[in-house]
Amino acid sequence: HGGTVRAMAYATLGLVIEPGRPMALAAPTNTAVCEIGCDPRGMRLHSYNDAAHLFGVGANATALDA
Repeated sequence: HGGTVRAMAYATLGLVIEPGRPMALAAPTNTAVCEIGCDPRGMRLHSYNDAAHLFGVGANATALDA
C-alpha cells in the first residue's frame, strides 16, 4: 500500500510524480501511520510515515521503553 499512500500524499501536497526523477517523499515504513484530512478548505496532510508507535516494540520491550 506504500505506493498508494505516497501518491495520496503527493496529491494532497500538490506535488507531481515525474517518471525517472527521485521522489520527494520516502516510501512509508511498514505499519507507519499517515493521516490525510479533508475539510471545506481542501485536503491536509496531518502526518506522514509516523512510526512512533513502534518504538520500544520487541522481545525485551516493556511499557517503560515506549
